[in-house]
Amino acid sequence: MEATGLFPLRTSNDELDRSLSGGLPQWDEAVGNLSLAQEVRQLASWRKVRYVLEDGLTVIFQTNTPLNQLPSMLAEMDLMAEDLSKK
Repeated sequence: MEATGLFPLRTSNDELDRSLSGGLPQWDEAVGNLSLAQEVRQLASWRKVRYVLEDGLTVIFQTNTPLNQLPSMLAEMDLMAEDLSKK
């Protein structure tokens, strides 16, 4: 985690030590919520849907999206993903 800035792939990973967060409260909270994470379902549509997630999250984080706009953006991403899953 410290070297890459990425979350570990499993919660049993020894690197989940919160002391590696560098004192960032967001990191501590995210690590604390890892138990809520779900696996990505192995669907053929994932190859298409992942681009919706990638683009949507890029826009959210690079444009400093206001918190009040997040629910509508996430709902739009859900609808796009659902549409792509049906094709």
